[in-house]
Amino acid sequence: MVRTLAFYLPQFHPIPENDAWWGQGFTEWTNVVKAQPQFRGHYQPHLPSDTGFYDLRLPEARQLQADLAQQYGLHGFCYYHYWFNGKRLLERPFQEVLTSGKPDFPFCLCWANEDWTRAWDGRSGEILLQQHYSEQDDREHIRTLAPAFRDPRYVRIENKPLFLVYRASRIPDPLASTTIWREEAHRLGLGELFLAKVESFSSEQSDPQALGFDAAVEFQPDWRLLGRSLHRDFIRRGTCVYGGGGGCFLPGVHEGGDTGCKGRDSTERTQHRPTAATTSNTCCQCTGGEACTGCPTCATSGTCGGTASTKRTGRDP
Repeated sequence: MVRTLAFYLPQFHPIPENDAWWGQGFTEWTNVVKAQPQFRGHYQPHLPSDTGFYDLRLPEARQLQADLAQQYGLHGFCYYHYWFNGKRLLERPFQEVLTSGKPDFPFCLCWANEDWTRAWDGRSGEILLQQHYSEQDDREHIRTLAPAFRDPRYVRIENKPLFLVYRASRIPDPLASTTIWREEAHRLGLGELFLAKVESFSSEQSDPQALGFDAAVEFQPDWRLLGRSLHRDFIRRGTCVYGGGGGCFLPGVHEGGDTGCKGRDSTERTQHRPTAATTSNTCCQCTGGEACTGCPTCATSGTCGGTASTKRTGRDP
């Protein structure tokens, strides 16, 4: 049976660190509401409907998310987990889910192990919080995660707690770290772990077993398979627009068939230098049904096939 999990970004609530780095009261909503359309037919900003501008510190908001997810066939959430040598960030929503037992909805964790930088405003070289790896930290990390792994709601594969790593290539010795994680899990009575590396970038696309992982999860979109840009002029202005007939259908999970990439739009975070993947062979400069030679699709027919549709899937946890 296929179980569908949604990656869960917990940055929809304020924390002191983000207040200091980005301004008082910053949350992911700050990025969302600032997004502006970059071309005709560009669906921005993506404003919430049923949930409103929720605050993840509220149990009612978390319950509503779980109810909606269950209503639309999702099995559970995969929470992004931020660990920096014992320091955790954005941990409050998940910690309250864990301690309260609510919502009663399956979950697992994905360690977003990148350095935190000022990449959103173009200064990726400025490090706000850096990762440091060691054997001691590997062991302490698993000890801290043990209560979550023991929770009956935790997602298991072959009865093993599923734990994802977003950037396995950033770990100096992944095989040593995964071995330590497994040893510590056994020592704590957790049994075996099911470890998966996320193929979030081309540098992450390698044999998972060679690094001590059980599987790999592809992270859409796969830029190698998107083809050439529809509009080179947008690239010069900082906006790359890609298209594919009926959507770009890319491999989903290494052991689970294919999934459709319904488009990616990074406007919320990158503002005037985004990348957008359209879901149809439609010119992003047209509103549909009009004469156009603005893209390869329209150049062949002279008429745009409809309105371009873009949707952000996200890449930066």
